[in-house]
Amino acid sequence: AVTASQPGDVARAEPLSHVAWAPPLDSGGAPVVAYRVWLRPLFRDRFGDVFPADGWIDLGLFGHRGGPSETQLAPLSLEALPRCAG
Repeated sequence: AVTASQPGDVARAEPLSHVAWAPPLDSGGAPVVAYRVWLRPLFRDRFGDVFPADGWIDLGLFGHRGGPSETQLAPLSLEALPRCAG
């Protein structure tokens, strides 16, 4: 399986794609129980320039899974993302 290495990176693995992130190093003393995940798509034009989308996509609320430092995953449907018109 392929995973993203940086927060916000999209991992492409067939048949599913995911957004992956590491939990915070400091939780303020309370366990992290869930994450609200938002995604802002980036588009690349034919010249290789990258442009952020105008808005954010709410992927939903995801409960923390595994140990306190375990990488977290949120499923991502690439078909649901907006298409670049450029």
